[in-house]
Amino acid sequence: MANDLYGDIQKTAESMLTPGVGRVTMNQTSGVVVVTDVPEVVRSIGDYLRDENTKLSKQVLLKVVVYTVHTDISDKLGIDWDIVFQSLSGKYGIHLANAFNAGSDLSQGGFEILQTATGRASQFAGSKFLLQALSEQVTVSDVKTLSIMTTNLATAGMQIGKQTTYLRKTSVTTGNATTGSEPVQSLEPGEITTGTNIHIMPKILADNEKMMLTMMMDISSLNKLRKIENKNKTESIEAPDTDSRSIPQRVWLKPGETVIMSGFEQNIQEGSQQGVGSPGNFLFGGGMSGKSKKESFVITITPLLR
Repeated sequence: MANDLYGDIQKTAESMLTPGVGRVTMNQTSGVVVVTDVPEVVRSIGDYLRDENTKLSKQVLLKVVVYTVHTDISDKLGIDWDIVFQSLSGKYGIHLANAFNAGSDLSQGGFEILQTATGRASQFAGSKFLLQALSEQVTVSDVKTLSIMTTNLATAGMQIGKQTTYLRKTSVTTGNATTGSEPVQSLEPGEITTGTNIHIMPKILADNEKMMLTMMMDISSLNKLRKIENKNKTESIEAPDTDSRSIPQRVWLKPGETVIMSGFEQNIQEGSQQGVGSPGNFLFGGGMSGKSKKESFVITITPLLR
């Protein structure tokens, strides 16, 4: 997702110069390009730069909604996405852009695309009524909405995380028999952040009819805090065990359509977080089984042109 827009533009402009005659310099701080060449080449490079400015100045509003679902069921758990999509279609007129294997990818960390709603619901795209459809079968305990403004081919990032404090270090100050001071034990806390980091880069086609979203999701969860003691068991510290995974996604959609991503789950037991099934399987969604409380996340992204 990294790119060098200024460097790429300069290389393209240099390739258009008259060999041995033309020169081009770029001030990357101010974005000013100076071209010295015959008039025809200068005009061609000017047309190219104006076209690039038009493309890169397009603004995109990314509406990101994160739904948190808590369940406390001992048998089969998960969101039945077929029922959710039937509710969205029948009640609100919101359909899948591609109904092939609807819901199967969502239960395994994939994505689906909801078309823009029509009629009175058109202003809400697909994210507003998704909450109502989800609430018909599970309890949605929290909804976070973030609006991120970016431009064409510029990466935007967001983090949804949880900070956990643990005992990182202990130390003992030796007492002094002369002054009568006693040994003092000091505790040094540590802090670890887990959750989801999402980076999104939009690429808009020239006609503004479609765009490509390139997304990278870094997901981490805390399995447990291990207690580590010294040989005499007089001192101890805590060591966090975490899982992490990076998931790249790339999808074509129309502005106003909604990308739904699911399959982000973790178990919560007695205040500590455990991987689903085993500490190594914290990412796989709907249809898993377990006896503990499950925390699931559904993420929607709706890009809008501004």
